[in-house]
Amino acid sequence: MLKQTQLNALLSAPLDQCRQGCWDKARPLVGQGRSVLSYFQNQGSTVRLLDGCMSAIYGLEQAEAYQAVKQVTDRREAFPQERVFRYLTTQAPQI
Repeated sequence: MLKQTQLNALLSAPLDQCRQGCWDKARPLVGQGRSVLSYFQNQGSTVRLLDGCMSAIYGLEQAEAYQAVKQVTDRREAFPQERVFRYLTTQAPQI
C-alpha cells in the first residue's frame, strides 16, 4: 500500500509536466479577443486543445494510426472529433 507522501512523489512531477504542456499549447490560443472563460466554453476550441494535449502527452503526434484517425470525419459523431478521442483514450498510459 502506498503512503500519501509516496503517491505525491510519484505523481507530482508527471502531473506538473502535463499541466505545463497543456498550458504551453493553450497560451497562444486563449485570450485572442476572447476571455479565458469564453475560450473554454466553446466546445470546438476545447476539443482542439484537448486533442493537442493528449496526443503530445501520449507521444502520438507523429504516429501514423493517430494521423489516419484524425483524417476521418463523420457527421453522426456525438461530439466533434469523437473518433479521435475514442482512439486517444485507448492509447492513454496506464497508472
